[in-house]
Amino acid sequence: MSETEKVSSYEFLVWRIKRWFSMYAVSVMLFVGLLLSVWAVFCIDIPLISKIPCTLSDKTIEGLNRAFLALAYSYIAGAIIYGMTVKFPYCLNKQRLAPVINAKVKNLGSMLNWVKANRKVMNKGEMRPLGV
Repeated sequence: MSETEKVSSYEFLVWRIKRWFSMYAVSVMLFVGLLLSVWAVFCIDIPLISKIPCTLSDKTIEGLNRAFLALAYSYIAGAIIYGMTVKFPYCLNKQRLAPVINAKVKNLGSMLNWVKANRKVMNKGEMRPLGV
């Protein structure tokens, strides 16, 4: 593998990572926050998961629990509203436009095949329109 191929494959990998991060960063952060919020609700409000032991007074712990529960419920509500106002319409729009885009891509592929089949070999300095 030559040095230029190594650089181009590295640049391509960096581009793919940046693209993935820009596309899914919000979703990943939302999911992690949602997991933490659900854990807080299950740990504090519904005693299914054991609580983390600490040496603070009961009054302080009760205050912190109320604050964490309020934040957790707010975050869960925000995630639901985000899903309903941003993600759900995006998925519906993507599903609605998929047949149109696929038809255009097929048409573009057939046009490219026609150009490849019907192109004429030109001299280096000669410029002709495609139809000629």
